[in-house]
Amino acid sequence: MMRIDDFKPLENDENSVSKSIMDPFDVEMNFNMLINNFDNDDDKNNSSKLENIDNNLLSQETNDDKDKYSNEKSVKVEYIQTIINEPKKNHSKKKQLLKKYARTRFGFINDLIRKQAWLYLMDSPDYCKLKLNTENNSQQYFTYDGTYYSAERKEIEMHRDYVQVRKDVERTLKRFLPNYSQNERLELQEILIDVIIKLLLKHDKLNYYQGYHDICLTFLLVLGEENCLPLIDTITDTHLTVFMEPTMDQTIELLYYLMPLVNAINSEVAEHIQRSNVGVMFAVGWIITWFTHVLDKLETVFRLYDLFVASHKLMPIYVAAEIINLKSDRILETECEMTCLHPLLTRLPSTLKDEEFELVIERALTLFDKIHPDTLGLLNDNWKKRCESIKSQPWLYDASNDDENKSYSTLRQRSAALTDEQVQNIPHFVLWSFTLSAGIAAIYIWNQTQRSNDLTQILDLGDLFSLLYGTR
Repeated sequence: MMRIDDFKPLENDENSVSKSIMDPFDVEMNFNMLINNFDNDDDKNNSSKLENIDNNLLSQETNDDKDKYSNEKSVKVEYIQTIINEPKKNHSKKKQLLKKYARTRFGFINDLIRKQAWLYLMDSPDYCKLKLNTENNSQQYFTYDGTYYSAERKEIEMHRDYVQVRKDVERTLKRFLPNYSQNERLELQEILIDVIIKLLLKHDKLNYYQGYHDICLTFLLVLGEENCLPLIDTITDTHLTVFMEPTMDQTIELLYYLMPLVNAINSEVAEHIQRSNVGVMFAVGWIITWFTHVLDKLETVFRLYDLFVASHKLMPIYVAAEIINLKSDRILETECEMTCLHPLLTRLPSTLKDEEFELVIERALTLFDKIHPDTLGLLNDNWKKRCESIKSQPWLYDASNDDENKSYSTLRQRSAALTDEQVQNIPHFVLWSFTLSAGIAAIYIWNQTQRSNDLTQILDLGDLFSLLYGTR
């Protein structure tokens, strides 16, 4: 009989990370207890028992990580499948448990489990219901009127965003699915375009943005066309509408929460980034695409989506802050100058290994517990005050914090070296600004020449940054 040692219980708060050790449980015993709990109709007792059964597999220390990780994943898959296969009357309890498993190490492990769990995690729209396949209880699917998202081909192709959506989809599939055959890619391309336009037709007040197609593609790959439509519909309403306003004002407001969070966990790297005047736009592609746009490995993208689907809509901001924190040494080693830091920061998520993402996720959940989104406004106000101090002083030094004296001493030394080079740095900034301005002008001239020809050849700023930094 297989046993797993050093289980950790999940805390009651849905965003918390497990902190304490409980006695080891026999896997078969846990399965039986889980089933018995679901059979109990007493809601109070059910809730208490479920909390005791639910176990976190985050912190097993092993000599042979590969074997142990494989064992850990297998047990977790069995647990999740057992939860999913239970009667629907316990849907709320399933959702509670699945949310917690989505946040623990390895998320939902594989696409078969993920395909089922995601449907439970999202509240289905009023017009459709989640049902079990009577021939196979492990397969869930949405049922809804097939005409709800129906649209004529002409209606799709005449949509105001059709040309831009097609351009974005073609570019993304070439980069993101290198192992697909040409025919498979073309077929998926047309399905994805239809999915996006059908959703936009249903929500005419929402505005398409470059990056929405990345999110839609991820859900399409896991769920298929029929199941992805209601789920993307729900996700759009709960998590993405802020990015679909007529302007980017609200998106930028959200991005402004990033540096206050970084400052709260690593003031040294926050100051370094602030002094470079790089701003926060380097992270826009991270946040509005849930990192899909900056990662090439599908497994990593899916793992992050496990977290985001089960979390508050601002969780990507917390993940972004912890990525910067994790790579702070590399950032601090880079010259404190916009043209040096911007390309580094833009590509930063792609430099993380799988195990580093698991660490980032664990830290992001802890950060969320400590700094709830409701307090981000106050945190931002404090960061603005610090920015004023940074602006008025050469490398801010907090003499009251003796533990940080050494790091601030290093900062002062770095500042002295930079002061002598300021005149040399100005041409770099001028060159970067000239490159951007010239690129925008070139795009405008090119697009004007294409209006009477092939509209799919129209360029945008994404194409320019792709050439500069290889971000697409």
